[in-house]
Amino acid sequence: MQQQFKEFKTFDEFKKEIEEYEYTLWDDINIILLRIKYFWYDFIDGIKNLFKYSKLVWRDRWWDYYFLEDWILFKLKDMEKHWGKKTHYVGDCFTKKRLQVLIKKLEELKKLDEEFDKDIMKKRAEVYKLLGRNIGKFWD
Repeated sequence: MQQQFKEFKTFDEFKKEIEEYEYTLWDDINIILLRIKYFWYDFIDGIKNLFKYSKLVWRDRWWDYYFLEDWILFKLKDMEKHWGKKTHYVGDCFTKKRLQVLIKKLEELKKLDEEFDKDIMKKRAEVYKLLGRNIGKFWD
């Protein structure tokens, strides 16, 4: 038996139908089962992240942006490692290249010594600007 879908002529009809929908017991059970399933995955991933980030957490200090750069670089490298394997959209190869460029720029920035490079702040601003323009594209 195929499920029949109701056709709506206007968006307002569709909106009204959604607002008038009453949840059934089956809907509530389904939501609870999904939450249990994802709780388990989140729990396992959380334990893995404790071990993965432990070195960073140990070295983290609140007073310096240098540690923030360590966090960003670590996260971008982790994302790049999984990009293409667990992503599923058109253009993910291009996004991986963006990640690689940002990682390269951040690594170059970390190699620079502030005492010997006059333009360090200018270079840091360029890297942060590039990060700001692209950070919203690193999803999935």
